[in-house]
Amino acid sequence: MRLDVQDLRVSLSGRPILHGISLALNPGEVVGLLGPNGAGKSTLMRALAGQVAATGTMRLDDTDIAALSPAARARLIAYLPQTRIIGWRLSVRDLVGLGRLPWRGYGLRPSAEDEEIIASALALMDVAYLADRPATELSGGEQARVLAARAVAQATPLLLADEPASGLDPAHQIMMMRALRRLAAEGRSVLVSLHDLTLAARWCDRVVMLKQGLLAAEGLPEAVMTPQGLAEVYGIAAHFTRDEGGLILAPTGLTDGEAGS
Repeated sequence: MRLDVQDLRVSLSGRPILHGISLALNPGEVVGLLGPNGAGKSTLMRALAGQVAATGTMRLDDTDIAALSPAARARLIAYLPQTRIIGWRLSVRDLVGLGRLPWRGYGLRPSAEDEEIIASALALMDVAYLADRPATELSGGEQARVLAARAVAQATPLLLADEPASGLDPAHQIMMMRALRRLAAEGRSVLVSLHDLTLAARWCDRVVMLKQGLLAAEGLPEAVMTPQGLAEVYGIAAHFTRDEGGLILAPTGLTDGEAGS
């Protein structure tokens, strides 16, 4: 399903956070949501997930997202928040299985289809070997992957992932981005916020860059993540190169005369 957002505005405690954001996301795309701390990335995702009030238009194909009940929204949008809290001593398998609740009646046992989807989500996030462990006893990185698996198990056309690679080791950061690309290849739309510009340049089809609640730039990584663009939005300089896999960049310093220090 295609996501269309037009003139999205959000205020929190009377303070404007998002100032008329418009963007689109097609099935099969991984779109990176970029911007410095406080740019409005998490607020945008929370608005799409129905967790904060917003004005403007948010549609999935012909469906008005704002008009959906929480249950209907949960069958269309999976939201992986930046905050990682596991409050119940459930097994990893049972925790990931919570992602299937929007698809079955309350109190009903998981179906054979549910079990297959849960197993696939566990494997995709490299946590199948933890399936019988209590989720509260895992490391922070393991918990992050388990919560990502729960969102994947919702099997929604749109996945919102807020900093899913944060705190993961390099191998699992790459695993996470490969997993998101695989979901997109299956026809889902993926909006992922990232602070790691190297991952964004390497794995995203397009990037949307926010600054102070405004849309600063949108397009292919090569068109948006330029020396000028990074200087204007982040105040940083970076080293750029390419290989057969695409753009590679690494931040090298600040643009205030302290680059490399």
